[in-house]
Amino acid sequence: MQQKNYGKIVVPINKKMGVPSSPEVWASFLTGKWILGLEFDRVHSAGRVLSILKHIRKYIPLSLGIGPRFLDNKAPRSFPKLSLSTFVDLPGVSEINAPYYSYDHTILEVIQQFGEDEISMRTAVRRAFDIFKQRKKQIGRSILDGSQESRVIFAYVHFPDVIQHFTFLKPRVIKEHYFELDDFVLRLKDIISDAQFIIVSDHGFNTTDGSHSLYGFYSSNIDITPEPKRITDFYEAITQRLEE
Repeated sequence: MQQKNYGKIVVPINKKMGVPSSPEVWASFLTGKWILGLEFDRVHSAGRVLSILKHIRKYIPLSLGIGPRFLDNKAPRSFPKLSLSTFVDLPGVSEINAPYYSYDHTILEVIQQFGEDEISMRTAVRRAFDIFKQRKKQIGRSILDGSQESRVIFAYVHFPDVIQHFTFLKPRVIKEHYFELDDFVLRLKDIISDAQFIIVSDHGFNTTDGSHSLYGFYSSNIDITPEPKRITDFYEAITQRLEE
């Protein structure tokens, strides 16, 4: 039961950052509407800027010009409350760690500690993997407990993004994480053998400078008709499935 349908999708581009902003992309995915301009709780102190620069100088040649792009691409400290209705609000849908719903912000605390030079990159990666292991158990339990009641289960796994931000100059670490994630999805398919599995990313990743790239990607083990071209197209596909 492999993923058979693949595609590149257009995602919102944050005008200030010049790249996709994950919360804006996921808001668009969940609502089926193009969402831009969400405000986040950010820290812009000079001390934080200097601490991040001090950290990345250890791992990144200055000639890459990563400093300004990295700083413009900081993760939000928390997702804002979303006042618009989404497909997660519909009957027959359950969510696991969804943005604006049950997202616990734990990984953002690790990112903040790393950015403020409180922990090393090695420690940040180890803590991220520890949280990922906990999240896999949570998703597995939730699917076992709720797969009979739910027509759609939405689970948010943000670790590919976080791991690549930490280690984009260490492709071996990134590759190992993707293999582990692939194995996890295969085990989930064994639990719900007749389900459609849609994997959607909020953006791609530029491995030369550690920034978000301008398109997202998706895969599905069953063809999605019509073929999605934008991140917002999945809303209609999911709501149609709920109506069947």
